[in-house]
Amino acid sequence: MAQANLWDQLWVVGCAQNCAADLESVLANIQALRGLFRRSRLLVLENDSSDATRQLLAAHGQADPALLNWHTDALPSGLRLNPASWRQLSF
Repeated sequence: MAQANLWDQLWVVGCAQNCAADLESVLANIQALRGLFRRSRLLVLENDSSDATRQLLAAHGQADPALLNWHTDALPSGLRLNPASWRQLSF
């Protein structure tokens, strides 16, 4: 039975680096959430992965036009990230 759309739109925004091993299950979870919305977009910035993360995101982006992904080969050296402030949503 198809589930009714409950809300109008959803944007999921995130960063990805060296997460190829878990990427399929994460994208499946996000896809399940997207089914609750009439419109949805997934925006992912991939940076400096040494595994297949970039290639997997590119393949998913080819199959799903709602998946927008960008990549960078090197973040600026002056960019300071604070891992203590990061939040992870898991299912």
